[in-house]
Amino acid sequence: MVTRLVLDMPPEFGRPPIELGAVGASAKIRAGVGHAAPRSLPASCFLTAARRYHEHMEMKIPWISKIETRDDALTVLKQGTVAFFFLGALHIVPFLVLKSYVALLETTVVVVAAFAMLKLHSRGAAAVLLTLSCAEALVALANTFGARFGAGSSVVLAGLMIWVAVRTAQATSALERMPDEDEDAEAALDR
Repeated sequence: MVTRLVLDMPPEFGRPPIELGAVGASAKIRAGVGHAAPRSLPASCFLTAARRYHEHMEMKIPWISKIETRDDALTVLKQGTVAFFFLGALHIVPFLVLKSYVALLETTVVVVAAFAMLKLHSRGAAAVLLTLSCAEALVALANTFGARFGAGSSVVLAGLMIWVAVRTAQATSALERMPDEDEDAEAALDR
């Protein structure tokens, strides 16, 4: 089987595609090209290493990147509430094992506040979760040093919980500053 080999350079290199001519399958394998593209797909549909690098570098990481747009804030808020729902599920375990009603109360507060934060974008709910996270971290730290205040969690989990609470508080504050375009359009129609 003989096919044409075309080296497709990314546009940022400023070079047109280089056509190497007819090359057999064994020559492609020796050259390190590997498998050829299926006949139904053009070779340009495959991502080159440079394109993959640029696409992945453009993607923001919600937990550490700056919240610049409303979409960024909504992404951080949605992922934060999922994390709080997961943490709420983890707090059910001490209730089931130790019959600790404090853990059940904490789980209820975490789940209700996370739901309020998700649906209402409530800064008050974010403040409650941040306060609860700091209290949980203090209990975990005290348990690490030998004091027994209850079940508590690990220091790492408490630190992650604080970080999620801080980021979701930042996201709710950003949502308060950045009005929704749909709400602005409805308010303009009502006038």
